[in-house]
Amino acid sequence: MRMYLRILLILWIFLVTSACGGNLFANRPGSIPMQPYTNEELGIRGVRPFYCNPMSLDTYDCSSLNSNNSLVIMNQIAYPGTRQDLFNLLLEQNEISDFPPPLGTYQGGSLTWELYEFDIANKIIGPTIFHSRLALAEDQSRIYLVALAALPHDYQLNLALYQSAFEHSLYAFEPIEQDKE
Repeated sequence: MRMYLRILLILWIFLVTSACGGNLFANRPGSIPMQPYTNEELGIRGVRPFYCNPMSLDTYDCSSLNSNNSLVIMNQIAYPGTRQDLFNLLLEQNEISDFPPPLGTYQGGSLTWELYEFDIANKIIGPTIFHSRLALAEDQSRIYLVALAALPHDYQLNLALYQSAFEHSLYAFEPIEQDKE
């Protein structure tokens, strides 16, 4: 009987810690602690890796996610145009001739995302080739984008970490009432 009570107590502690937003495994190698954020200017809320530093309103430097600190970029944006407008902008900024077909979908907490994966050379960053995972979702007024880009070799070495950060970001991403200032 005591053994059952101990097991129930351990399960209860685990459930309470998890329900309160704690992460018993946050310091385990290979895990990525996530932090919530709200961007009222863009009208979005979600999570991003704890160690990512803002580079601009919608772009984060997540280089500390990999062991050699090479450039890893995460974007989370809300775009007021159409899907085609966003495709055209992405084609212009990244040296790709056509947008690839989606690889599938991912059901987040509030949006359904189309998933893409391709290599790019971003004109803003420079001639370096990046492997990029990108997800697009839309509602009646905006299109949403979450992207993670890293050097191809680093992407393969840290695939599980990057996929985890990307999927957590997709799941938690949600539109909110946008600031009307």
